[in-house]
Amino acid sequence: MANFPFGPNPKYSTRIEPTKRAIFSSGRAFTSKVQNVVASQEISGRSGGKDATSLFSVVTGSSVSEYSMFRFLVPRIPLRRLPVILGFLALGSLVAGAYGVVHDQATYTLAPEYFTKFKFLQFNLTESPLPLRLRVASVGFQATWWVGLIAGWFLCRSVLSKNPDARLRRPVLTGFGIIIGTAVFAGGIGWLYGNWRANDPGDWENFGRHFHLDDIPAFIRVGCIHNASYLGGLVGLVAALARKPASPPTK
Repeated sequence: MANFPFGPNPKYSTRIEPTKRAIFSSGRAFTSKVQNVVASQEISGRSGGKDATSLFSVVTGSSVSEYSMFRFLVPRIPLRRLPVILGFLALGSLVAGAYGVVHDQATYTLAPEYFTKFKFLQFNLTESPLPLRLRVASVGFQATWWVGLIAGWFLCRSVLSKNPDARLRRPVLTGFGIIIGTAVFAGGIGWLYGNWRANDPGDWENFGRHFHLDDIPAFIRVGCIHNASYLGGLVGLVAALARKPASPPTK
């Protein structure tokens, strides 16, 4: 086994040292640039200059639109509002999870095989000792709680981006209602489409043979309901974010 050179080695030094010097030099130049821009911002700020947009743009060389996208992905949220936001995220998760539980109890009644021969495999519940209905409830909650978490985050961000001191309860709860309503409506459309699609299974027959299904038409109907419900939830979120409610009162 070759010995690893623990001590200084000229061979490695000639390769690494120039790179280190270049990195340190770039770091010093960037730090200096930031300090100069901050100083200019402080001066212009006292005379009505620009905000942090120009700092970001000058330092990174990005446009204002790129700064807006950066702020959308990495938002500035007043710490005093964080507990309220976390509360709505938890509420959204619970509401979405409860919706998933009720939704899957109904669809289990329509097509038990959709769960016993498909969803239980996905969620590793095939050998679970839990009763069937509890396993169905577990699938429903696990499949939807994260939707409410994401929806709650975007709804809160949408309100606070317009007014950091705005009350969140009414617009966020209204947004949850819109999402649930569109999901239910889309699920109904999915059921109608599933009934039509069940008359000509097509590729679903191969799917049915693979999972040893006894009732392929029922499986198709419930599969279409589930897919349409997710799509409806997404459409509802977009609609909730796009709506322009009356100016919300401040906290």
